[in-house]
Amino acid sequence: MLDRQVVQITMARSAMASVIGGEQKGERLDGVVAVRARLTELAAAARSECLALLPALLSPQVCPATPPPLPVRWRGVYQDSLRGDPSTIRQARSLADRGGQARTTAAVPMLLFVVDRGVAVLAVGPHGDRCDAVVLHGSAVEGMHALFEEFWAAASPWGPPAVPSEPDLTAQQREVVRLLAEGLTDEGISRRIGVSLRTVRRIASELMVRLTARSRFEAGVKAARSGWIE
Repeated sequence: MLDRQVVQITMARSAMASVIGGEQKGERLDGVVAVRARLTELAAAARSECLALLPALLSPQVCPATPPPLPVRWRGVYQDSLRGDPSTIRQARSLADRGGQARTTAAVPMLLFVVDRGVAVLAVGPHGDRCDAVVLHGSAVEGMHALFEEFWAAASPWGPPAVPSEPDLTAQQREVVRLLAEGLTDEGISRRIGVSLRTVRRIASELMVRLTARSRFEAGVKAARSGWIE
């Protein structure tokens, strides 16, 4: 695993250095808005596959506004920290419903989008509301495709965990998980149901373990989807 990570980092650094140093010539995209618009355009025009490396800092801002059309195959590698991000969870589930696949890994050093093995967008940043990006064609795309496959092979599947169908929750636990699903903070739940903050945190932690959730909000969402609450 360590050898694979070294290869990934080396390939990523080389690709980023080529873009920053101007070795790769291509269409330049200035700013997050321009990058997102171009990715949306490329996704809409895809015919066979869309591949994406999605880091925590960039992916929420620049992911395509609309998913690729069917039957385009989508594969995305997200950074682990995005597993608890509500918008990323919704996107991953929406794409999964359309036959897409998602995996996660500890670190994604840059945003990469490869369409039909014919065009790639490589973005580095962000710096405030700016990021350096370039649209690549030709032989450079093969290198980007190989880079994606390295990350994909080492990443962990992002599949729905098994959740007990009959949770046997107490009334207090059911109310806590319902309020978590609504997005309330621990402090807000404590005030709403009239119990101590310590009690709320204990119940929330126990529910997160049972639901294999990485955040309190995700625990609420999983509980609602699994029929634990109305």
